[in-house]
Amino acid sequence: MGWKEKIENYQEQKREALDKEKEEENRRKEKLEKQVVKLGGIVKKLGLKEMLTQIRDEVWQVGDIGEIAETPDFLVDGRREIVKAGVELKASWPKFCEGYDDEDMYDNSYWVDATTETIIKRLAIVVSQNEDENDNFGISIQTEQHSFQGTLLCDYDKFILSTNEQNLNREDSIKKIEETLIRDGLVSRGLSYLKEKEAAEKEIIEMIGQGQLNPEYYPKK
Repeated sequence: MGWKEKIENYQEQKREALDKEKEEENRRKEKLEKQVVKLGGIVKKLGLKEMLTQIRDEVWQVGDIGEIAETPDFLVDGRREIVKAGVELKASWPKFCEGYDDEDMYDNSYWVDATTETIIKRLAIVVSQNEDENDNFGISIQTEQHSFQGTLLCDYDKFILSTNEQNLNREDSIKKIEETLIRDGLVSRGLSYLKEKEAAEKEIIEMIGQGQLNPEYYPKK
């Protein structure tokens, strides 16, 4: 066999290997997508969207309800990935930040204009499972709060229970979730959110009126 044939054979083998790898990855992705849909059925069975909607309407009085459906962004051989489905309650509003003097790396002083940062409040109930569907799925509760300039920090992530579809007890599961939400203060903290939002928006309007803040930051309804 000549060198040209050897090179062509190698390139053909390489193409076939890549095609096979891509096919396997596509099959794996399709499987994970179906698994997320299955977990979404558990979310629906537990009535988690209705639960957070009721919390929003009766306690937070602000925010929107969103669905969570996550498959891994990348797949690594020999590693079990996590798929997730769930529901979240999320509220955000702008907050006034005063201007201040700052220095650069050369100790040159300069003024930073007043601006706003984004306050973000999030409460989520998530059902997750390894890509091995024979494993139990878990239910966890997560909350997030903002840091300076709106960077999110997860300040609570608690695993509530592990079970499988056959042993899933709807009433017991809901009771455990509700007890955790109440006992750990994850719902009661939302009692002040509407007042915080209104006070923050009022301050921004006042600062714009006093010329301390650019009108482009006027709160959007």
